[in-house]
Amino acid sequence: MTDEEAIKTIVDPKVLNKMAIALLARREHAVQELRVKLLRRGACEQVLDELLNTLQKNGYLSDVRYAEMLVRSRFNKSNGPIRARQELKQFQVPSDIIQQAFDAFDGDWFESAKAARLRRFPDADLDDFKAKAKQMRFLASRGFTSEQIDYALSAALD
Repeated sequence: MTDEEAIKTIVDPKVLNKMAIALLARREHAVQELRVKLLRRGACEQVLDELLNTLQKNGYLSDVRYAEMLVRSRFNKSNGPIRARQELKQFQVPSDIIQQAFDAFDGDWFESAKAARLRRFPDADLDDFKAKAKQMRFLASRGFTSEQIDYALSAALD
């Protein structure tokens, strides 16, 4: 059996709709993310484009909801805004929707950076340059901005 035989093109809109609804029932998806997943499962591109438009019109699929969910999720996981923004760009969410999601979000990224530092380094010595640099790298790898990192480290000195 060749790869072409293993992956048959799915052209039945009902089958594709069922697959899409099953994925959306688990969590929100960006339009492009759902498109990629369904294409990997053998969806016909023409039928898929029609399905995605229908799902958007009916309110089952929304980049706005996906962006808001992802920003909240990354905040709750103690990740920073840079990481959330990068993930949204990865799934081709339009930049105006990304900005709208960040504007609507009411969490404090500075306090989140401080809390993440305290959880990971509760007894860290900030007088030691290597320890301070390690904490800065940790927060940067989580997606926090330099201002948020400075805030988290200066809060530890107080």
